[in-house]
Amino acid sequence: KRDRKTFSVVRQETDGTQRLWRFDLDGSNPRLVLENVKQIGYHAWIDDTHLALFVLGGQGQPNTLQLADTTTGNTEVVDKGIGRALQIRPRTGTLTYVSKPESGHWVIKELNPQTRAIVTLTVTVDENVSEDFTWHQARPWLLMAKGTKIFGWNAQGGWKELGDFT
Repeated sequence: KRDRKTFSVVRQETDGTQRLWRFDLDGSNPRLVLENVKQIGYHAWIDDTHLALFVLGGQGQPNTLQLADTTTGNTEVVDKGIGRALQIRPRTGTLTYVSKPESGHWVIKELNPQTRAIVTLTVTVDENVSEDFTWHQARPWLLMAKGTKIFGWNAQGGWKELGDFT
């Protein structure tokens, strides 16, 4: 959680259920964040009471992107067939994630949590292989790896190789 007094984790329980738990910074006082949401794989805090969730699809169903409100416990599916990386874009408050359509190239999308508007930012740097990325905190770069190379993307210049770690 963004309050700097607690942290949250996806915890696999003894029956295999994966739910979101919150702890005090010293690891004490465990409590469920969303009691009725199961099979959470990953999460990102949007603000102090709202989360983006990567929820695992079961029995051949696709993974879903869900927005959750911790004050009500309610969730809303906003996309499906997504990758595991959920990143808040610095200085915007928007959520970015990889969309993995059944056919076609994987793309990075941006969701405005207030309006629910979703736009496509760019294709992923490595064709339908890499779904992990992060935002540079000081510069407006989206970062992805392809093999031994790190690439950066911004809206003005597209993808550029930033380094090779061979």
